[in-house]
Amino acid sequence: MLRRTVEILQLQDEINRIFSEVLSHLKVGASGEYTYDPCLDVVETADRIMVVLEAPGIVIRQVSVHLTGRWVIIEGEKPAPVAEGNPRFLCLERAHGKFYKAVPILVPFNSREGRAVLENGFLKVSFPKVPERRQRTITLKVEHP
Repeated sequence: MLRRTVEILQLQDEINRIFSEVLSHLKVGASGEYTYDPCLDVVETADRIMVVLEAPGIVIRQVSVHLTGRWVIIEGEKPAPVAEGNPRFLCLERAHGKFYKAVPILVPFNSREGRAVLENGFLKVSFPKVPERRQRTITLKVEHP
């Protein structure tokens, strides 16, 4: 019974830690600062992790990629459409504005060998995977003090 209680308390601590980590990386644009929400995918292959963000119309100087622990932070701005002269838009469905994406990467990866490439309307951020060390079973020798 005591063991089950300890496991439940450890699980609660882990859940609280995860929520704290997630909330610390979210930026909610209550002031309307972040008005564009591009779609993205997180893809895992046998040897890589890749975050692919839709970025049509975005140029390199308008986007930045940062790593913080297990988080990939992508921030930037998609410019408003520009037309010659003084047009009157009859239909304007393409979204634009500032954006902020915080993506947790839940598998171990090598952040030092990360790469971000902006090409053909997509920002591809990729990292090589590394072996999971926590899944190994390690036996410790029990000693008397």
